[in-house]
Amino acid sequence: ELEVKKDPTATKFTINTAEVNKHEKYLILCEIAWNQIDNELLNSKKCDVICFLYDQSDPNSFSKVLELHENVLSGVPCLFVATKADRPVVQQNCEVQPSMYCTLNNLPEPVPFTALTQVSLKKDVYDTLACMAVYPHLCNQKSQFFTLPMVVSLGVGTMFVAGGAFLLYRYLRPHRT
Repeated sequence: ELEVKKDPTATKFTINTAEVNKHEKYLILCEIAWNQIDNELLNSKKCDVICFLYDQSDPNSFSKVLELHENVLSGVPCLFVATKADRPVVQQNCEVQPSMYCTLNNLPEPVPFTALTQVSLKKDVYDTLACMAVYPHLCNQKSQFFTLPMVVSLGVGTMFVAGGAFLLYRYLRPHRT
């Protein structure tokens, strides 16, 4: 009797088609296990887009994904997918919630996904990933300049310049008696 053993460290691939601007594109997805993720993959151009999955019903899953995303090179488009969308959403145990994190980093909102129902959710994820891979320059990626601290600094600086200009105007204009 032949016994077949599955290798848990084997890389898993999925190939699917997706539509981008009425053109069919092939989308090749490579699943990487948590224990096999290396910085070389996350910080290189070995992939066109990175899809981060987290369990929206597990309060601890987004914090792990958040750590990984912080190591991603800013030129690689990223998409967050909230799995188990058929279950209730729970508050994540991290400093910022997924939607707010995406907003602050100019990333698309997390896409809901469930393997149980709604084929349209699967199609949405595939189409979004394919579009991001084909048009990376159109993706809302992490901005190197317009970060939240930079925007606040620019706002405060503008306020001081406007206040100084007003005081200078009041000081230099001719006084009426």
